[in-house]
Amino acid sequence: MPPGPTAASEFRRGLNPYNLMVGAVAALALGAATLVAMVSGSAPGRVAVTLMVFYVFALQCVSTVAVVRRETNSWKWPAFQWIYMGALAWVLAFVTYQGGRLLGFE
Repeated sequence: MPPGPTAASEFRRGLNPYNLMVGAVAALALGAATLVAMVSGSAPGRVAVTLMVFYVFALQCVSTVAVVRRETNSWKWPAFQWIYMGALAWVLAFVTYQGGRLLGFE
């Protein structure tokens, strides 16, 4: 019987799709120049904190939407869930970024 998966192999397996998704969303939301600046380390720290706030509140799990669709037998609640959580994430990220700017964080 072959050995089971190790924690390192499971981490590597889950890491690549997540990194692809983060890069794609960042490129769409921030533009290529900001993404290049972040990768090179010259972006302000408040941009990184803003992205973390956005990803904490944004609905990222499509399987959750599928389960809600199946349980409610309607697209009304999944659409509401997606729009509500996206708007909440955007507003909180905006407040985080602007609040950091007003407080003088780099």
